[in-house]
Amino acid sequence: MVKTRKWDAVLAVVMLLLVAFMYWHTYALPQAGKWDRLGPAAWPRMVLMVLGLLSLILLVTSLAAGRAQPSRQPKERPSGEGSTQESRSNRAKARLAVTIFALMFAYILIIPKLGFVLSSIPFLVGCQWILSPRQTRLLPGMVVLAVALTLVVNYVFARYLGVYLPSGILR
Repeated sequence: MVKTRKWDAVLAVVMLLLVAFMYWHTYALPQAGKWDRLGPAAWPRMVLMVLGLLSLILLVTSLAAGRAQPSRQPKERPSGEGSTQESRSNRAKARLAVTIFALMFAYILIIPKLGFVLSSIPFLVGCQWILSPRQTRLLPGMVVLAVALTLVVNYVFARYLGVYLPSGILR
């Protein structure tokens, strides 16, 4: 558990540095116009402030948890069923993470060709299928959720933000 807290602190520091670097780069964005009070840098700055705050909270909690627990030598485990089961669990989690990253990479490659709508639906259904208990009775709900979410995001971006997501072959 102590090792996890250490890595949480390292991650928090890296995230804080990344947030600071990205926030500094928002000053290169165009300034607010005559009719625009906030300017194009407002949204990235707000997101970065939230991310920075969450990173700071992670840093403080990981450091506080590290001090609360006395440092002790880990007990040696007998090489039995517990360690093998934990090892299998870690391998399954790693496979799951690699699968999701591969799916995300494929999604990024497919968006320009198929467009946002046609690539997002299978991506969302695939992620839901991978992350949930694989029961075919849940599949129609996953498809409905993926279609609804994709269409709502596409509508909000086009209508309210004036950002038209890639249409791909649906032009």
